[in-house]
Amino acid sequence: MKKKITYGYARVSTISQHDDRQRLAIVEFGVEENFIFTDKQSGKDFDRPAYQALLGLIGAGDTLVVNIKTPYMIQSHL
Repeated sequence: MKKKITYGYARVSTISQHDDRQRLAIVEFGVEENFIFTDKQSGKDFDRPAYQALLGLIGAGDTLVVNIKTPYMIQSHL
């Protein structure tokens, strides 16, 4: 039986932006640093390297923690 893992995902739009606050919030939620995936590119689609890697790992029973600063960001992807 696979151990259930809690993953985190953070994204900023450009390489010049910092993901520090998102990562800190995810760690404070209880996600281990080595289970946080980060992309630094546009969110216009889901063709992002870290996001795709995460999808390849996450499985039934696992948890995904995403820090969303503004609610409209999640609504645009539902």
